[in-house]
Amino acid sequence: MTKYVFLDTETTGLDPHKSGHRIIDLAGIEYRDGKQTGHVFNMKINPEGKKSTKGAFKVHKISGEELIGKPTFKKVAEDFIKDAHLAIYNASFDIQFINSELNRINYPSSINDIWSEITCEMELTKLKFNSEKNISQDNPCKRYGIDISNRKAHGGLIDASLCAELFFKLTDERSLEKYKDKRKLMPKPTSPAMRLNLVKQVFKAQDILSFSRNKELINTVFKSD
Repeated sequence: MTKYVFLDTETTGLDPHKSGHRIIDLAGIEYRDGKQTGHVFNMKINPEGKKSTKGAFKVHKISGEELIGKPTFKKVAEDFIKDAHLAIYNASFDIQFINSELNRINYPSSINDIWSEITCEMELTKLKFNSEKNISQDNPCKRYGIDISNRKAHGGLIDASLCAELFFKLTDERSLEKYKDKRKLMPKPTSPAMRLNLVKQVFKAQDILSFSRNKELINTVFKSD
């Protein structure tokens, strides 16, 4: 079965390009044959003077004092880079930050070149539930009965763990049947035009995020290894 790494980041803000925001928490959990291999990466990262915005701090609760003396991204980059199928909940967000950090250290490749495949779980969730809108990670977790009560703030490791659990639920039709009587995550598109727009969004995201090397969305995100 494919080796998966479920990844999450926490950052000082929303935009690494215009505002120069940085990664301050990075986590990856490796799975093979649907089980954890024991290989876990979790590291607080020194943003080299960049402070978190009030909005970002409200999300992750990581203070600047906690990051003093922590390693820079350059020192930890090789520890988490490995060839695998990468799964991230909101992939476009995390990828832009990781690529920005790689660019800062003059790394010769982008994340799209380093990893064999990249799956965006939010796009997978939108496809699964016929939604055109972005969906927070909490919503599908609640839909599938995944316990998020222990998460008092967002963090790389806990969000990566939820990402892993959610991925296997999303790719297992039986898991949804158990919760089919719960409230709907999002209303289904009611017209052919809405459905067509959803498909266009998914395939646009596929091209941007390199969903898979063979560009076959359905085979990639729903395949059985």
